Amino acid sequence: MTTRVLAILMVSLLGIGLLSGCATTTREDLGGMVRGENPEYFSHPLRIFALGAYLGGNILQYGVMEPAYLLIVNPVPDAWGLTLEERRYWETRQEEWAKYLSGERPASK
Repeated sequence: MTTRVLAILMVSLLGIGLLSGCATTTREDLGGMVRGENPEYFSHPLRIFALGAYLGGNILQYGVMEPAYLLIVNPVPDAWGLTLEERRYWETRQEEWAKYLSGERPASK
């Protein structure tokens, strides 16, 4: 019973994720698709849910995951088995955070 409920929840979340992408924020002409400048953008029934999930994901990424990485994984990357590509990614993230914290680069462009 529990497995069935979890499967239904998983399929429902995947469906919501797929359906919430029906409106896009791009500025190019997409052949009639609703764009972010248009008020119809928010008329999609799942758009508000998707925007909230996006906000939650950003808060989780930048408020929890990156600080945890910098405190736990960064000092000993070999112990965590990071690949060269992952190390390079985190080096660029550290550089960007350093620029932001020093006031050299604004938070948004």
